[in-house]
Amino acid sequence: MATVSPQLIVFIFIGVLLGSCTDSGSPAQKAGRDQSAPAEATTTTWATRVDSLNGIPGHHFGEPLSSFPGLVPISGKEFGAQSYYYVQQGETGWFGKCTKEHSNDFYTRYTFSGGKFVSFLASGRGEMSQALQQQAEYLYGPGTPTNDGSRWAGSRTEAWTASDTQNSSPVNTLMVWSKAFARQQAQARAAQLRKQSTQ
Repeated sequence: MATVSPQLIVFIFIGVLLGSCTDSGSPAQKAGRDQSAPAEATTTTWATRVDSLNGIPGHHFGEPLSSFPGLVPISGKEFGAQSYYYVQQGETGWFGKCTKEHSNDFYTRYTFSGGKFVSFLASGRGEMSQALQQQAEYLYGPGTPTNDGSRWAGSRTEAWTASDTQNSSPVNTLMVWSKAFARQQAQARAAQLRKQSTQ
């Protein structure tokens, strides 16, 4: 079975995320105060939280696109997967609050395959970088440290954070995806590489 590098997935998506963001100077703590964790996320061990959420608060992987009113497609597909972002006021919960209050420093993206929700990405710059890491740990637990962030690995869902401190304003990215979708994408990439190598 093909495997997929989580860092590869993160950096495929991160390239188009951070156009001309600037530091808004808004307190990062303010963004995370009024969302409580789902019950199943607080009553299980950290190793299973990512599976029990199976997505993000309010949306589970496998939900149809119709459950996300207000999404706007981002041009281009990758191996049949289509990404979307929310128009103003469409997104709810902690992530929606951040995209509204910190629109220059916070970005989210929802990806669907076969019309079903399969992955989520959020990226925060400046103070929102730390707020995003705190929110990931709030949702999924402490995680396993990596070279540039944290990892949460369940049997059906996986999440990573990755920090980029090369710029003057640090950027942190959270990627959460269905492992079945990650396998499909890895197989599609491998098939494409095989096809290219025979041409």
